Amino acid sequence: LKLTAVALEQELIGRQFGNYVAVRSFIRINSLEMRATRRILRRPGINTAKCAILVGGPDWPTSVTTGILKLNLLQMLLGTTPILPLIAASTAAGGMQLLKTKGDLYDSITVIVTFLSFLAQTASTLLAMYFIERTSTQYAAELAAEPPDEEVLAHDERQATPPPPLSPRPPREDASTTPPLSAGCLLKGAARRHQLVLRRRAAVAKGDDHRLGADARRRVLPLGGGHLL
Repeated sequence: LKLTAVALEQELIGRQFGNYVAVRSFIRINSLEMRATRRILRRPGINTAKCAILVGGPDWPTSVTTGILKLNLLQMLLGTTPILPLIAASTAAGGMQLLKTKGDLYDSITVIVTFLSFLAQTASTLLAMYFIERTSTQYAAELAAEPPDEEVLAHDERQATPPPPLSPRPPREDASTTPPLSAGCLLKGAARRHQLVLRRRAAVAKGDDHRLGADARRRVLPLGGGHLL
């Protein structure tokens, strides 16, 4: 099951997503550390550094990264086989949990096997970090001389270039720049309304309010009286 997962993650995920420049840039494919990792994993067969990376590295990211780097699948499966004893030990530790009720011996065996599996996994992770650092230092000149991924270099340069500044927003139109027509209509309508009020009061005093009201509406509305509603 572990080797099947490695194959699927490498071929169906890593190798396919490795065609995207942004993905290769995300894993820093042109860095010395990634070049050192690729140099180690390209070694044929089983060796300590290669197995340390494939066994001690994070499960899913390691398999996907090997696919992005376009590494040979059979060689990656071969380098992952040392993890099988660790899987067997962890499985045995889980099985011992079912036998805890039969005695303290099985409980002790479970603790010991679990601790040894954890210790081996931690040691593999530390060894992977050590071998990558040693290779990137020991072969720094050769790794730097390797041809870089030109598409990733161009992508990184575009990302490093700051975006152009935004164009300034146009100033908001000041109220003083509005056409004077509406203000003039408003003042004219207010003056007419004031005159209407005075004339209505005079008409009420003379008893002629009805005729004056119709005449005032005809005069005020065309001159801006609508602004007063």
